[in-house]
Amino acid sequence: MDKTLLPSAVVSSDLKPEVEEEDGYKMFAYDFTSFIGQVLNKQNMYLRTTESFFQPFIEGMKLEGTYGMKEPCYGHELLNPDDPSCLKGSPWSIHAQGLMGGDGAHWNADINTIDNFHRVQTITPVHLPEIDNKCDGKTKCTLQTISVSENIYSILDSFDSGKYPIAASEIKAKLMSR
Repeated sequence: MDKTLLPSAVVSSDLKPEVEEEDGYKMFAYDFTSFIGQVLNKQNMYLRTTESFFQPFIEGMKLEGTYGMKEPCYGHELLNPDDPSCLKGSPWSIHAQGLMGGDGAHWNADINTIDNFHRVQTITPVHLPEIDNKCDGKTKCTLQTISVSENIYSILDSFDSGKYPIAASEIKAKLMSR
């Protein structure tokens, strides 16, 4: 790694190396896989791929809609644009809306929610959740809802030094209740 690219906080407070970087990586890789193998009590931990090991963490980040993987859209309108360069909303908030609204079995409906990232405390424009249709409870229907979310991260996350959590400390969400 080019040491000139390190943040000043890392240079001033990080540990000073006792071995060359390449040797350190090899030592760490061996110790890390050995430790994880002991924790998981698996015999052939070395055969496991990095991708399969970290898959649950990556799925959690996708479910959160982490801003570290893709920037939020934060569009002006309630419905964010379908833009591949930004993340429209949080999949977790869509799941939460389903939990809050119930499974629909007792009122003969499903819930289809579109979540949108917005600053939830803004006054202009105000972004509020909404229900876009009604179900009579007699015939099967799909209730269309829109929810609003915002992930909250620690200011220390911006240092990207590996010392601080990268997950959201909370997801502020505006949902519709039944």
